Amino acid sequence: MSLYTIVLFLHVMGALGIFGALGIEWAAAGPLQRATDVAQARPLIRVLRSLRWVAAPSAATLLVTGIYMVATTSSGRQPWIGLGLLGLVLLALLGGGVTGRRMAAIARDVDAASTEGESLRFRLEDPVLVVSLRLRTAVATGTVFLMTAKPAAGLALAVMGAAVALGLVWSLPALGRGRSAGVELAP
Repeated sequence: MSLYTIVLFLHVMGALGIFGALGIEWAAAGPLQRATDVAQARPLIRVLRSLRWVAAPSAATLLVTGIYMVATTSSGRQPWIGLGLLGLVLLALLGGGVTGRRMAAIARDVDAASTEGESLRFRLEDPVLVVSLRLRTAVATGTVFLMTAKPAAGLALAVMGAAVALGLVWSLPALGRGRSAGVELAP
């Protein structure tokens, strides 16, 4: 067994960690949106908070092992590599920068029990949370396709463009309903 094989295994484990975190977020986000009070929201917030201990190390593992594999093989400057890295950056920006910040604010309010009733509903039904989750799911799927198929430049760009477009189209119903009617996270 070579060092490359071990690194490849860790790379795949990083991808599994990202998808595991997305799966847990999907499982918790729907019930969290339907929470009507702090007592219902609190355990779901704990679950979602714990994801940072999976998602961040998984992303770091993907990045470090990916850099190693590119540096030690003849892959060189293949377009799918750059687009895969772009996908990982997009996942981090949406996950940490968008969802993470909004959920941290919700968690602070829930922990302080300072948000009840309609105010909590309003924050939990934020359509941006739905858009972020759906877009991250689509981009992660597109990135896995790039990593496995290793397509040429045109197809690689088309795949990542399609992943982003599908994620946004999938999000349109959530944006249309927005906060006024409540947004369900059902796929």
